[in-house]
Amino acid sequence: MMSTGKLGVIADPKLRNKILVLYSNLSLLKELLFQNNEFLMPIDRSLTADRGMAKFLETQKPVFSLYISEEAVYELKALKPELESDAANWYWAVKDVLPAIDAQLLELREMIAEVDHYLKKGKNN
Repeated sequence: MMSTGKLGVIADPKLRNKILVLYSNLSLLKELLFQNNEFLMPIDRSLTADRGMAKFLETQKPVFSLYISEEAVYELKALKPELESDAANWYWAVKDVLPAIDAQLLELREMIAEVDHYLKKGKNN
């Protein structure tokens, strides 16, 4: 409704405002995810590209002739602190975001049901 400009079909100002607030909250969550990604990707890039970790990942197996399991890579003592640090960074970056995503999904489902009810009510009048 926001992208098509059809928010005006909702005559109820309270419902229209709830939709705008939900849209704003989703935009904020999207920005938070983007910022986390911008912070963490250089660290991941350093491990995968600069340190050659990509050749050890199963998903990269077709590209590289050398492949060992991720568990074996973890045991490489020299990389262990960096891998642990990277994992910790990802953990803390998503720890608070995942509940926010769940909350937004619940709110979105409720909003869809509310709009659906509103539209069906309008058709019956």
